[in-house]
Amino acid sequence: SALCGLALVELGKRPDIAERVRAEARAAGVLGASAPLTLPGLSSLPYADAVLNEVLRYHCQTGGGFRAATADLEIAGYKIPKGTVVSPDTRLPNLSPDYHPSPDTFEPARWVLPDQLPSVTGETAKQCPFTGAAASLSQYVFFPGGTGAHQCPGIPLAMLVGRLTMVKWLDRFDSWGPDDPAKPVPMVEIPIRRP
Repeated sequence: SALCGLALVELGKRPDIAERVRAEARAAGVLGASAPLTLPGLSSLPYADAVLNEVLRYHCQTGGGFRAATADLEIAGYKIPKGTVVSPDTRLPNLSPDYHPSPDTFEPARWVLPDQLPSVTGETAKQCPFTGAAASLSQYVFFPGGTGAHQCPGIPLAMLVGRLTMVKWLDRFDSWGPDDPAKPVPMVEIPIRRP
């Protein structure tokens, strides 16, 4: 629910992104009152997936899973004795300019290749300097829901529900937001310390 809710918050703030999702859904045949919502149709929305990936990057939902070191090891100059409990923090690479140009900017185009960017007003992907920059990140850099044997099995379902929610929402609403756009919607974000 957090993924869907935050996607709708971001789409409400960025009508240009909402219009790109609409254009993609329309082209895939899943937008419109009489359009059938099929699994193949909902699975062919790379830009909608990009919006959801950007939500997972920009509004990271978790801090990582706990693991115990099975041997003495050294990471980035830090000695970690066997048995020490460690946790990869997904927020660090998500907000790092080493992996994401302009990490403080919500930009789904970073997750798609230029030919996957839906055109709505004749704009080209070249106008976004980092189109496709995150499309081929390693599983050790972007890992919402964890990695390996303990990865959340619900991630594919969450992505499907996220695509369905966005398409149905955008089919019914042209705009949404607070009554007073000058007054920001209060959100509590937990600050993290960057190394």
